[in-house]
Amino acid sequence: MFTLSDLYSVFGGALKHPNYNETVDLAEKIAIHADGLTPKKLIETRRPSESEEVKNYRASIYEPVTRETVNRVIASIGKIRRSSDWSIQYRQEAIPSSVASSETLEMYCEKHYPLYTSVTNWMFSELVKRYLVDANSVVAVVPKSIPSNANEYIKPVIRMFDSKQVYWFEPEEFAVLLSGETVIRRTGSTTMVSKVFYVLDRMNVTRYEQSGTTDYVVAWTYEHGMGVLPAFKAKGQFMVEKNNDIVYESRISPMVPSLNEAVREYSDLQAEIVQHIHSEKYAYVSQECEHCRGIGKDSKSGARCSHCDGLGSVRSVSPYGVTLISPGMDI
Repeated sequence: MFTLSDLYSVFGGALKHPNYNETVDLAEKIAIHADGLTPKKLIETRRPSESEEVKNYRASIYEPVTRETVNRVIASIGKIRRSSDWSIQYRQEAIPSSVASSETLEMYCEKHYPLYTSVTNWMFSELVKRYLVDANSVVAVVPKSIPSNANEYIKPVIRMFDSKQVYWFEPEEFAVLLSGETVIRRTGSTTMVSKVFYVLDRMNVTRYEQSGTTDYVVAWTYEHGMGVLPAFKAKGQFMVEKNNDIVYESRISPMVPSLNEAVREYSDLQAEIVQHIHSEKYAYVSQECEHCRGIGKDSKSGARCSHCDGLGSVRSVSPYGVTLISPGMDI
C-alpha cells in the first residue's frame, strides 16, 4: 500500500509502475504514423556510405506519408456508429423518482456531455484513435469539478491518459495519473506552472496540484463510494502479463513494420531523386581561349587565366544555345 512519501516519489517521476517504459515505447511506435510525427530513429539513421549532408537533407524534407494509412483505419472503424445495432442502453427503472427527466444520466450523456455533446461523439472522436494508438492508455471517470451547491449533481467526465501520463497503475485497485491540465500559481513576483495529478482508488478520486518544486496539495477529494476503481486500460490484444499487470498491444501493431519500411523507402527515394534524377548540363568546349592560347595560365605572371578560369577553352553555354561540331572535331 502506498504511503504519502511513495506518492510524492511517483509525482516527481522517481517511481513509476514497472511496465512504464515498455508501454510508452509501444505507443510511440504507432503514434509516429498516426500523429504524423517525424520518425527520428528511422530518418536520422545514416545509411551505409551516406554523407551527413544527405542525411540532414532527408530529415529536413520528411513528410508524414504513412499517416493517411492509419487515418483510413480510424475512419473505417468510425462507421460502426452508423450500424443499426449500435446503441447505449440506460436502465430507466434505476432512475430515482426524485430525479427530473431533464437531469437524468441519459440526458447528460446524450445531450449535454461537455465538449462533445454526447458520449458517443466522444468515443468516435477521441477514444477510437487513442485505443488504436495506445492500448495501455487509461480511461478514467473523474468529476469535472466539485459543485459548490449541495443540491447540484456531480458532472463526471471521461478523461484519457496516455501511457506517458500513467505513472502508477494497479488494476482494479489504484491509479496515479498525470493530467494534461496545469495550474498557474503566483507568489509575489514569482509565477509557477503547476502540474496536476489525479489519484483514484476504490472509494475516492483526489486531485493534487503542485505547490512547490516537490510539494503538492490536495485541491479536492470526491468520495464516489462505488467500491470499484473508476479507471481501466483501453486494452487491445493481449501481449504479455508482467509485474501483476497485463501489457497490451494495439490491434494495428502488425502494421508497424510495413509502415516503418514505407518511411525508409520514401526517405531514401528523396535522396536518390536529388542525387541522380536532377539533370546536369554537359557542354563541349571547342574554342581556344584567345588570352592564354589554350594553356590556362597567363603567359607573363603564370597565374590562372581569369578569362577562361584556367580551362584553356571558352565555354559558350545557353539554355537555348546550339553547339556546332565540325566534321573533323574529335567528339
